[in-house]
Amino acid sequence: PPDHKQHLSLADLVTIAREVGGTTHHFRAVQLPVSLAMPEAARLPTQPLGRKLVSLLEAADALGLGVVASAPLMQGRLTEGLPEEVHALFPACTTDAQRALRFASSLPGVATVLAGMRQREHVAENLAAWQDA
Repeated sequence: PPDHKQHLSLADLVTIAREVGGTTHHFRAVQLPVSLAMPEAARLPTQPLGRKLVSLLEAADALGLGVVASAPLMQGRLTEGLPEEVHALFPACTTDAQRALRFASSLPGVATVLAGMRQREHVAENLAAWQDA
């Protein structure tokens, strides 16, 4: 929430970047966790923008910042056991890992999704999430 001592306002950060680097500053993207289990960046109005509070994704878009979604699989916890309602949202996906990745990448304002994989099979499986996109 904006009143939390660790809250960061994207608008304030962009203002600081402009003060320090001028209009050619290099603050162009933010990285944050976004997943089915952590949708707060899309759902919660935590960012002051003008006279209202908006979601982080909405604020980033309005401020010209790309969003890099991290932890879309929550260290593997979202790779199995997702409810049928999620399956219905992503009918082209054949695994829960694919569904979790597609969820994160489908949110407006998300430029890219970071996902760590240790096995070649997981790389092939996860890349298949975008074959029909």
